[in-house]
Amino acid sequence: MTEQEYVRKYMLKDIVKRNLKFIWLIVLCAVLFAAGLGYKKYDEYQKRFYKIALKGTVNQYSVEYYSGNVKGETLSIRTQSLIGVMTSRETYNELVKLSGYPLTYETFLELVICDTDGTKDLVSATLQYPYGSDEYSVVEDSQALAYMNYYTQAVENVCGRVIGEGSVYLLGRSDISSVTYEATDEQKSAALKAVIKNAFIGGVIGFIIPVVIITLLYLISGKLRTAQEIAYCAGLKLLACVKKDNTGELNQAVLYISKYFENTPVRINLINIGTGGEYIAEELAKCFEQAGGIKAEIQNTAVSEGSIDAYKTAMDCNVNILVAGAGKVKEEDISKVLRTMSLYDIEGNGVIVYEPVK
Repeated sequence: MTEQEYVRKYMLKDIVKRNLKFIWLIVLCAVLFAAGLGYKKYDEYQKRFYKIALKGTVNQYSVEYYSGNVKGETLSIRTQSLIGVMTSRETYNELVKLSGYPLTYETFLELVICDTDGTKDLVSATLQYPYGSDEYSVVEDSQALAYMNYYTQAVENVCGRVIGEGSVYLLGRSDISSVTYEATDEQKSAALKAVIKNAFIGGVIGFIIPVVIITLLYLISGKLRTAQEIAYCAGLKLLACVKKDNTGELNQAVLYISKYFENTPVRINLINIGTGGEYIAEELAKCFEQAGGIKAEIQNTAVSEGSIDAYKTAMDCNVNILVAGAGKVKEEDISKVLRTMSLYDIEGNGVIVYEPVK
């Protein structure tokens, strides 16, 4: 596995860790979206059930038609053709002509419900009342019977002209009965499933949105988050990854340098392009004192755009080490320093990354 492949995999792991750091926010968003979409669907069904219950108990009166005498047509076509006639403007005009009722076409459609179960050549027409509108109302049984008499006559007249004489028969009339409107168990069960489904979808959306935002902010920030990323971008050996109050890895840097300068005094310049340079200079000096063997003079030089002080110092040193703060520097910052170092023919010997405890 190449170093680049390792860095990419490490970054993916770090993205996950970054999201886990904000897990409280992700969970909160998921819960809020789930609750919001779930309640939206719940409120929708509550309003629907309220409209059903608002009808309460009503009276109804029905007539039933038979539409099976038209040859060469399927059951569906016959019944739908009959319903089309029963709800047509022609039937409406015929009813108004016969009755003299001051109806609008919209009221005509609301008064009688035409339906079929789809399995028989039968179509029912049902009038439910009390019914009232600005121009017409049906309250008493006698008014309902009178209206349906005119209605059946109008349907018979129009069917004779449109479908043909003898094609449609009035089979019978029902007794006046009552029906109470309320949500059924099937409707309530369907509502519960819809609410749960919406809540689940909301939870998924609420989970994805913050994860995407956190990941995008992580990626587009351009900051190098890990020691491995910094070393890869610098093209130098990772000498140590130092965390505050845990400088044990600096001993690895001391061993690395000691291999080349055994028993020989050495000047080490830490080129600081992030945070933690002074801290690492002090700790590295302590490590050399404890290790013995060679004497090291350690300097820490901060760099900034347009400054050449760090590079003048670096030219007089045996070892030049970049010190970069994880999460504080960008790839372009490191590239700028390395380009300037190359102008002075200064070789970088490695990278020490300071990674504060988060």
